[in-house]
Amino acid sequence: MRARNPWRMALCGTLMSCSIVSAHDSPEHEIEALTEKMHANGASAALLARRATEWRSLRKLDQAQADLEHAIMLGPDSVGLRTELAQIQAAQKCFDAAGKTLERALSMAEAGMERCSIYMQRAEVREANGEHALAVEDCERAFSVPSPQLDWYLTRARLTGRTGRWRECARGLKEGLEKSGSIVLEIEWIEALIDAGECREALERIQPHVAKAHWKSGWLIRQGRAQAGMNAQGRAQKSLKAALHEIETRLDAAKPEGRLLAERGLAHALLGNKRAAAQDLEKARMLLGETAAFTSCIERLERVLGK
Repeated sequence: MRARNPWRMALCGTLMSCSIVSAHDSPEHEIEALTEKMHANGASAALLARRATEWRSLRKLDQAQADLEHAIMLGPDSVGLRTELAQIQAAQKCFDAAGKTLERALSMAEAGMERCSIYMQRAEVREANGEHALAVEDCERAFSVPSPQLDWYLTRARLTGRTGRWRECARGLKEGLEKSGSIVLEIEWIEALIDAGECREALERIQPHVAKAHWKSGWLIRQGRAQAGMNAQGRAQKSLKAALHEIETRLDAAKPEGRLLAERGLAHALLGNKRAAAQDLEKARMLLGETAAFTSCIERLERVLGK
């Protein structure tokens, strides 16, 4: 889940103000109209940036990169253009180039939220390049602002977990939970407590949710994980089997929900049904793609399966 950065919102406002065709036109028509506009009146950074957005929607990243590089030549003081270029470079797996682009953006950015947003973007680039420890360092730099965005807590937790520092991961999530009251952060905090071996505390937090939740499968799986961590294997199996039963009643075989498949796979894996878990993992990967749900559900299942 990515944070909405103020510099990007400002750039979008600028681009919207120079819209020259109706919003329902296809990317191809937008590109054609923008190109004609530039032929008639000359290129500008805003028009080039808008055309880069259309190229990107068509997955024509080389053209998008060329337009953004041209836009930066015309508007060299724009932090937003450089961060957009870094996104394109990262999408092309040019991580060193993306890092250098963001380093330049950092040198230009104002202190506070603008600079911290770029640190979070660079953390994601470093994550994609497998540099998890460096990515965590960028997250910590970003948390110098008084009110970090909720998504940042999730990103930092994910990266800290990938370095195996589960207690630190849990502390960071608890900090965010205390500030925001977010149920999403509460769930991830409880999961991190279990991964850190703090299963008794996790179980105390889980049981009220099991009692009151309408759909209980996710909480039953967490309960089973915590019980297993306390060597209460019989109770853990009971919780996991109850979760499986509920999931089976909810899953639509014709149009299965990726998150539920991931949950079912995790329950199967924890019960030792590795083949069924692996099948659910593959299907869930296809359905969820690169989403926040993909990260939280799939990575947990992959860890249990040792993938």
